[in-house]
Amino acid sequence: MPSMRDLEELVNSPNETLSVEYKSWLNLTENGPRAGLAKHISALSNHGGGSIVFGFNDDLTYAGQSPFPHPTHDVVSALVTKYLEPPFQCDAFLITSP
Repeated sequence: MPSMRDLEELVNSPNETLSVEYKSWLNLTENGPRAGLAKHISALSNHGGGSIVFGFNDDLTYAGQSPFPHPTHDVVSALVTKYLEPPFQCDAFLITSP
C-alpha cells in the first residue's frame, strides 16, 4: 500500500503512468460510471496494482470541486464485489492539496 506521502505526490505532481490513472469526478450512484470505474480497477489489477486519482481533467489540470460524493472505501469495495470476479481488496483515500 502506498504511503500518505506517495499519495500526496500523486495529487501534487500528476503524472499518468501504467500504474496511475487520473479521472475527472464520477457520479458513482449511477451504474454506468460504476461499471466504468470497475473496468479501470480491473485493468490496474491485471497490471499488478496501481492508483486511480479523481479530480483531474484529461490534461491533468484540476477539475474543480466534485459535484458528487467522494468515493469511499465502502463504495469502491461494493463495486469491485458487484462487477469483478473474484473480488479483491481496494482502498480509498481522500487527499487534498494546497
